[in-house]
Amino acid sequence: MPQPSTPRSGAILLVEDCYDIRIGLAQLLTLNGYRVTDTADGEHAIDELNANPHGFALILLDLLLPGSLSGNDVRARQLADPQLATVPTVVVTACEPEAGAQARLKPEVWLEKPFRGEQLLSVVRRYVRPDGPGFDSGLAAPHSGFDDQGLDALDSHPADS
Repeated sequence: MPQPSTPRSGAILLVEDCYDIRIGLAQLLTLNGYRVTDTADGEHAIDELNANPHGFALILLDLLLPGSLSGNDVRARQLADPQLATVPTVVVTACEPEAGAQARLKPEVWLEKPFRGEQLLSVVRRYVRPDGPGFDSGLAAPHSGFDDQGLDALDSHPADS
């Protein structure tokens, strides 16, 4: 999919089942001026997208999720809905992609865990304009104070990804 010419306004939908990773990523993004809606499973992700199809500027999607909808299922439903298909999606997973998986999922970016916070922020800045409380978008993003190595330490267990 083509990369947007300018970052979009809106929230980031963070879909991650591992609590520690989800909270850490949400804090990192919030501290850098982004609005975040987070959920731990595919069913709630679809509910959030359907409730506000134009409210999300980006989806950060883990593939291995609990419940009846995997990250692959969420992405398939998203791509099947013309309103939701335009929302850029970054696959954030510890899984090695199967042959053809990336092609089927059509993510803008495939980000493998563990990664550094600055790696994620670099990707997010391509697609989303920070607009959180007290953030002046005319200034460079503030240093979050977030321990950039913290995301390496949050490397989830294979069953959690």
